[in-house]
Amino acid sequence: MQDNLLFMIKRIHSYCVKHGNTHMEQHDLTMAQAGFLLILSEYDNHQVSLKEIEKRMGTSQPTIAGIACRLEEKELISSFTDENDKRIKIIKSTQKGKDKLVIIHQGLEQVNKKLLEDFTETEKIILTELLLKLYTNIQNP
Repeated sequence: MQDNLLFMIKRIHSYCVKHGNTHMEQHDLTMAQAGFLLILSEYDNHQVSLKEIEKRMGTSQPTIAGIACRLEEKELISSFTDENDKRIKIIKSTQKGKDKLVIIHQGLEQVNKKLLEDFTETEKIILTELLLKLYTNIQNP
């Protein structure tokens, strides 16, 4: 079973989610909410359409809407309709949401550190290149 690539990827994913959620729970967040806030941070003014977040996270609209609702309840984001197209919902990080980014990055760094603790710098570079190649393959089915 150890040589099964899909099994190993699943185990690594499960580890990352479990340990990431453990860190995030201490700060009243989930990994999904952290990912949502990280995506927002990549855009000018920390704002983007809900549809774009849905695409970036590769998650269904109802799931993304639920995450957005919980983040808004926690006052980490605000939402409003696009002034040019009322069908488009725009999401924006609040200052409180931006402040959570430090905690999110710390949690991700802890998980990355554990995953890569026995790797040389060269191995880290090679692994990153190979993972990017895998990621590219699934983006272009």
